[in-house]
Order: sequence, then structure tokens, then C-alpha cells
Amino acid sequence: MGKYVLKRVILSFFTLFIIMSLTFILIKLLPFERPVGGDDVQVPYYDRQFNLGYVYRLDSPTDKYGELLYKSPTVKGKTNYY
Repeated sequence: MGKYVLKRVILSFFTLFIIMSLTFILIKLLPFERPVGGDDVQVPYYDRQFNLGYVYRLDSPTDKYGELLYKSPTVKGKTNYY
């Protein structure tokens, strides 16, 4: 009976791994929709995304965080959202 339980546990982990992998791939394939509108719409949207941890906010441009999403006007220059 121990072999049966061990086999079922291993198969359940394998099934869980397959389901999680497929879910991750399908989520990554979804298109990213940017907000439509001017700075009054886009800046609060990207600030909310930053607060949730979905995007990075940097004061200087960089290439290591992927695609530049938006440059918002600020008093001291530009804030870049990646």
C-alpha cells in the first residue's frame, strides 16, 4: 500500500507541475493593453501598477528591465515605467 500512496503523490505533483506550467505560459501569452488617453489617465494607471509591483519606476532610462512602457512628465525630468 505504501508504494501505491507514493506513486499517487508523485503523479499528483507531476500533474500540478504541468497545470502550473501551462497556466504560466498562457498568462504570458496574453496581450498587454496600455491605457488610452493623456497623462491624466496614464500616470495614475502606471502609479497604481507600480504600487502593486507589476512595473518598475526609474528616474533614468535603462535596457535591463525590458520594454519601456511610458515616460511621464515630472518636475525634475522624466519618470520611466518598465
